[in-house]
Amino acid sequence: MTHDIGVFILLSNYTYCAIKYKNEMPLQHQQVSALKLLYQANLYPSLRDAVESFAKALFVSPGRFVRQTIEETLELVSCKDENANTSETCKPHDHVRFVALIERIFDLVSIQGITLEYPFTVALCCTLHALRLKHLSNGKYIEAGEAQKHLDELFDFEVTERHRQFNVAQSRKLANLEKAHKDQFDKFVRDWEKFQIQFEKSAETAIDNMRERHSTSLHKYEQKLEIEARRKPRLFSKELKEWRRKERLLIEEQNYSEAQRVKLISDALEEEERQSMNAFDYDAIKRKSSNLKEQQENEMNALLKRIDAQRETFKVKKEGDSTCLLQRNQNIQSTWRSKYAAEDQKQFRLIDTKVRDEIAQYKRTQIIIV
Repeated sequence: MTHDIGVFILLSNYTYCAIKYKNEMPLQHQQVSALKLLYQANLYPSLRDAVESFAKALFVSPGRFVRQTIEETLELVSCKDENANTSETCKPHDHVRFVALIERIFDLVSIQGITLEYPFTVALCCTLHALRLKHLSNGKYIEAGEAQKHLDELFDFEVTERHRQFNVAQSRKLANLEKAHKDQFDKFVRDWEKFQIQFEKSAETAIDNMRERHSTSLHKYEQKLEIEARRKPRLFSKELKEWRRKERLLIEEQNYSEAQRVKLISDALEEEERQSMNAFDYDAIKRKSSNLKEQQENEMNALLKRIDAQRETFKVKKEGDSTCLLQRNQNIQSTWRSKYAAEDQKQFRLIDTKVRDEIAQYKRTQIIIV
């Protein structure tokens, strides 16, 4: 496609041209101003030619959808011009439509996820550079200065925008890092909480088991003492034995009335002595039970102390691990921020150089005639 006043001619597709650039929509005011300046420079014979030439230059080797989108947009231009009974001659005020139509193409293509072969701003910079050279050759220095002004604004915009995207990407990385660290710490806290719950359950189980074991042991021990007490032979006093002897002699002598009186005395004395011996046995059982209970209490206290000691150990370990984890994550984030701060200025210079290289590469791979 050729025009004597404005055309983009593709010479070749080098490796550079294979780089894909995502559409940034909507167009920024620097880009809109540049498009307006290019259109008002009367580089194209008509609005349709302006849209067609610029759109096809942006999409190198366009696919079916891009070609269809451009054709549909050009049909809109033709239909509107026919309905208005106007010629296709390029008018100064048509720059609004020109920008809107270019933006429409970008919108439709962007929705499909189609990417540009090269940055849109780079193409505008090269076109403005060619326009500036043409104005200089024609002695139009004011127009050349205006083109240079827009060229500088576009260049600064592209560098600033890429630097902003770099900062956004770095901020997103930092946010992801902080989120990962937060998730890690939250998991650390949850794991410790689960461990503590399990520990308390185990401790409670151990205490309950010891209580039950002590109760069973005490009950069996008391039963054993009672059985031993009952089986132990009773040693009655000499006095009681003497009364019983008298009782037997009186029976042998058939002195039953006196024997009955002696028997009552013997029975009363025996009951008294039995109660005394039972009381003694009860005191012995109680004393031995108390000794066992004291031993069991000591065992329980020892268990509770071990549990408290373990609980305190785990608490100290949790606090230490928590402090170490937080400090480690803070160190990582601080190192990352320091590295980013040192890289920021370097990256700005690299972006500046890269944009200049892309513009130079575009100039070598494209011929822009204005």
